[in-house]
Formats: sequence, structure tokens, C-alpha cells
Amino acid sequence: MIRIISGIFKGRRIEEPDLTVVRPTTDKIREAIFSSIQFEIENATVLDLFGGSGAISIEFISRQAKEVDLSEKNNKVFNIIKKNTEQLKIKNLNLYNIDALKMIELKKEKKYDFIFLDPPYDNQQLLLDSLEKIQEFDILSDDGKIIIETNIDNLEFNAKFKLLKLKKYRKTFIYFLGK
Repeated sequence: MIRIISGIFKGRRIEEPDLTVVRPTTDKIREAIFSSIQFEIENATVLDLFGGSGAISIEFISRQAKEVDLSEKNNKVFNIIKKNTEQLKIKNLNLYNIDALKMIELKKEKKYDFIFLDPPYDNQQLLLDSLEKIQEFDILSDDGKIIIETNIDNLEFNAKFKLLKLKKYRKTFIYFLGK
């Protein structure tokens, strides 16, 4: 079970998917991410492209984000996220059982304050392709942030985003990018 750290769902536990399929963001890393953006979350629109456990999206909602769009292509994982959001009675978390790149194209008319990317660690190309699509469709708001969780040190990307902050936790790197 995964614990929600703060906000209206603080302390609530959600079911986690099969750990051979997903790699949930640890409490320590979620806490570090959210402490960096805590004063920017209220009324924010969020895109979570690799839903995984759903904990990041639920954490955003718990901390008063206005709306979260989440994509998760794995059916079993998607159904666990759906079950968790139904149990918590969350209405402003929109779930999409589709691939991340298709999700970006689907949402090309929308602007997001935060875009969270946590693709499989063994697929750097998917991360780079996602950044390119985000730039191509210009879905990040002018003051928005892209938050990337990865095991890649010295991430290099072609998209025209600038590095705002980098945090390291053992073998995990958290990149904060902006326009």
C-alpha cells in the first residue's frame, strides 16, 4: 500500500500495482518533489503521463490542484488507479487508458501548469520523445514546470526547455524544467 503524504487525503492508503510492472515513486521522493512546488499547486492543471500507481496524481489532487489528466497504458495498472480514485471519490482526476505520446496529442489544445514524466527507466527514448511532443504541441503553460523522475544522470534533450532545478536521491534524479 502507498500512503498519501499531505493534503485532504493525508494518511490515506491506496493499492499499488504489481511491482514487476511499475516502479512507484517513493514517499521520500514524492515529499521532495511536492516540497519544491507546494505553493504553486492550488488550482493548477496537471498532466501525469505515466500514471503508474497514481500516487503522484492523487497527491496533486490532495493538495488542491484544480484538475489532473492521467494516462496509463497498462490495463491492469489503469484499473487499480481507477479503483483507488473511486474509493477516494475523486472527481477532478481524469483517467485515460492510452499511451503517453497519444495523450499529449489528445490534449494538444490544453495548457498545463505541471507535467509529470516518470517513464520506465529502461526507455530513455520514450522520455525524449515525450519532451519533443510536449514542445511540438506547446501544452506547457508559460510559467509551467515539467517534472521528470529518472535514473539518467546528465539528461540531454533536444526540446527547448531550460533546467530550473535538479535533485538527486541515491540513483534517482528529479529534473524540473521550464520554458
